[in-house]
Amino acid sequence: MSIPTVSYFSAHFSRRPWPDAYEETAATNFVSELVTSGSLPANQAIAFASSVYAGEVSFYGRRKRLDEILEDKAKFFERWPNRTYRLRPESVVVSCGRDLCRVTGDFDWYVSSPQRAKTLNGTASFLYSLSMNGRIQGNRPIVTAEISL
Repeated sequence: MSIPTVSYFSAHFSRRPWPDAYEETAATNFVSELVTSGSLPANQAIAFASSVYAGEVSFYGRRKRLDEILEDKAKFFERWPNRTYRLRPESVVVSCGRDLCRVTGDFDWYVSSPQRAKTLNGTASFLYSLSMNGRIQGNRPIVTAEISL
């Protein structure tokens, strides 16, 4: 029986033969920041999203360009000007390989619109696919897919 060589691993994981704890921690921290960014004032939340989403993303089952995603978010933020999002850290599960990380978990959310006298709250489950070595801006991962579970 032969032992796999480095070239075997290089073909399957482009940066290193196995993901390390640093990559998983970076993905977890990034998703925490991403989820809680929805609590920011609309202009700041949009600016953050514009810096961390890929030019085209699988967004809730459809391929969308970044400008379409930002437009969707702007409409949502206008409808719900007061928003609070809190990640449930114990729910987060990360798996990484081939410069990609898949992150799932849950967050609690609360939104309100004083103008419409409406409030809503709940818990949502998510799946993010992150490019850890692709189009990196500011050493951040890039969102390539976002799905509600």
